[in-house]
Amino acid sequence: MRNLTTILKTLVLTAVVFAWPSNRQTLLAEPIRAGASSFVFESPNGGEMTVWTYRPERHNQDGPVLFVLHGTKRNADQYRDAWIEHAERIGALLVVPEFTKADFPSGAGYQQMNVVTAEGQPVPREKWACQRIEQIFDFVTQENRLSVQDYYLYGHSAGGQFVHRMLLLMPEARVALAIPANSGWYTLPKLDLAYPEGLDVTPADEESLKQVLSKNVVVLLGDADNDPNHKYLPRGVAAMQQGPHRFARGQHFVETLQKEAARLGVKPQWKVEVVPGVGHSDPKMSPVAAKLIAEHVKSRQR
Repeated sequence: MRNLTTILKTLVLTAVVFAWPSNRQTLLAEPIRAGASSFVFESPNGGEMTVWTYRPERHNQDGPVLFVLHGTKRNADQYRDAWIEHAERIGALLVVPEFTKADFPSGAGYQQMNVVTAEGQPVPREKWACQRIEQIFDFVTQENRLSVQDYYLYGHSAGGQFVHRMLLLMPEARVALAIPANSGWYTLPKLDLAYPEGLDVTPADEESLKQVLSKNVVVLLGDADNDPNHKYLPRGVAAMQQGPHRFARGQHFVETLQKEAARLGVKPQWKVEVVPGVGHSDPKMSPVAAKLIAEHVKSRQR
């Protein structure tokens, strides 16, 4: 009788455990296969998102992982398709998360990463949009048994805003090389300006800024991205103070970053590369970014 009671208790406990809702990410039925595909990722902090991928035939467990961030149109699938040839050339597993307008509304939710509320109050760190990048990297490497310890990160326009803000706010992010391109405006590395203009009300401090400045980053600017009337150009007060167009704002950001680095007594690893004759065009900027990433990958293989 005692044994029967023990068995029944065990069965009840087992049923409760398996019925309990799980916060684990969606498991892949199989490792990401060669070619184009997608999967649904469930964040440990709640919420789902589609992740578009491309894996070259030659990509193995030691191969690089490359995240690409889409623009304001949230067209992640199109960005994945446009980057396939670059991923092939680099030999990288391409990962393009889709930040939908429903889950990450407006610029505050996506390119400003849901860091503060509309009233300017801090949002818990685990709710920041950029947390998804680190979570997806962990998921992809674990599920595919990859041995890489870091990843590459590129974003154009709104995606460029996301990339540079992620770096400023998450210096611990495992980024090998980041390339923000043609951002509409910037969060300046200044602790006395409220976010998103600066870093006040965020966890950033002088020590974290020093860590940020040691990251490998190339700010990519098209010198013809100089249309002050561009349809998607941000025109808020803080944005306009940075310059009349994207090219001017990018230069202003880099100059401000260099001044802050000098004030902190550190040599920044952030660089700027100007692409002659190119305006607000990801198809024309991405080959330059892909070349920089390919060169970095090769330098680590020597």
